[in-house]
Amino acid sequence: PAIVKEKSPKKDVKREASPKKALKTPAAKSSHSPRSCGKKAASQVRIEDNVLRLLEEQLGRKKEQLETDSAADGKKLKVPITESPKTPAPGSYVKVTPTPGSYAKKEKAHNEKNDKKSNQSKGKKSKTAKKSEVLTDRQSDNSPGSLFTRQWPEIRHLFQSSEFTSLLEQTALVSEKLDGSNLAVSSRNFISSRRNLLLNRPTSEELDKFKFSGQKMVNVHKLVPKLQTLESRFTDLFPFLTVECILYGELIQKGTATSKEDKYGYAAKGYSAGDLYAFGVGITFDDDLDAEQMLIAKKHLQNQGYVALLEVDQQKSLQYLVLLMNPKLRQLLTDVGITNIVEQTPMSLEAAVEKYKEKLIKNQIEGIILVFNNSIYKWKGIEESYPDMFVEQISDLLQVLRFTNPDKLNPIQCFLEVSQAARQASSKKRPENKSRAHLENAFNSAISKWPRLEEELEQSKEPRISVINRYILNIKKEMIRDANKDKKFAAELDSFIKSKLQKYL
Repeated sequence: PAIVKEKSPKKDVKREASPKKALKTPAAKSSHSPRSCGKKAASQVRIEDNVLRLLEEQLGRKKEQLETDSAADGKKLKVPITESPKTPAPGSYVKVTPTPGSYAKKEKAHNEKNDKKSNQSKGKKSKTAKKSEVLTDRQSDNSPGSLFTRQWPEIRHLFQSSEFTSLLEQTALVSEKLDGSNLAVSSRNFISSRRNLLLNRPTSEELDKFKFSGQKMVNVHKLVPKLQTLESRFTDLFPFLTVECILYGELIQKGTATSKEDKYGYAAKGYSAGDLYAFGVGITFDDDLDAEQMLIAKKHLQNQGYVALLEVDQQKSLQYLVLLMNPKLRQLLTDVGITNIVEQTPMSLEAAVEKYKEKLIKNQIEGIILVFNNSIYKWKGIEESYPDMFVEQISDLLQVLRFTNPDKLNPIQCFLEVSQAARQASSKKRPENKSRAHLENAFNSAISKWPRLEEELEQSKEPRISVINRYILNIKKEMIRDANKDKKFAAELDSFIKSKLQKYL
């Protein structure tokens, strides 16, 4: 390099003229001086390079193209502004007076609307018309087989969150995701699977005969008296309303929901087959409250220290409240005698992802559940198929964080490492195995939400072919939820289900 002579008030100073510096990428940009945080900047660049390499391997794009995509998306970034609902005056919830018969009117109007749409379809059944044909628990007085309308909410993967940057600033309550079957038990003396009612006011004889996923419901039903005590506790919070309490939990099976082998070591961890381990509570009202009144009820529960979500049943558009597990709810459940509760550990998102990454890659646990201030997410390991859509979503998240939180890219690297391990395990480098693994995972998830076909055939009085056809339809509907826009998955779905149930056909 050329030697440049620079004049100083005291004396001449000789220094080397450095070549023109290349423009820094947004991710490498820092507000601190290079001397004070050179190591930190180098670490960030190293993490970003690793992330881009993993994305290049999984998506088949060049690093330069990924950087171009990121820069283009960075220019379009907009921070959504969400307006919080107005906080009602304390105590105003007790003044809510539901209109007599308003539920029946809404139900009638809903059905009339569906009938009108059905007539306009020129003989073809519309989606709304199909929905109106489904018998719900509310319509049938909780009849077994009817659709359960107060379901535990579907949980998205952590990398699918639209509020990821704000989650980085929160403390999460982290628990192991148990591989069992999602059940619900009501203070009104019924038991439901994820989708449908199983038992309603069961007798001792029914409890002795009935099985779900190979397990009798005796221990689960013992929770009903405790839930009735829990109902009285929440009635104290809403003295002018009629409350129903629902306990959501995971039914432990022999082995897991997807394997006869106890591959996650549940027995060694103290979990017993046939027991239900609680992870949340549902609150519903017999009184028909409108949207504003339900928001008031939600706010009242939040003020008491609960993590409350307002959910809407997709079948009838009716609202109910879900309380996520936290110290406040845990203490209340313990007070009424419900002690089988999922264990939680408070930690940051970054710490949780770093801590559980290796366990997910080694398939030591199915996944983790993270409860934040007002939301819940999951992160699953290599039993998840991680289709291209998931990797694209992780890539989209990277593009956001490179501009908003360039020093928080380590979770992205962990997501990609787990997804890479999962894709390698499922595909074994052969495309046909990858598709088969996706179908297998979706099938195993679907059958955990319904009674086993042999149990249905044994307990039902309907013709055998009717039971089998209904079961196939239910499993197909459930699996479609996990298609993740995979066209090959959809094309092979029918033949795959028939191959799995061949011995019954």
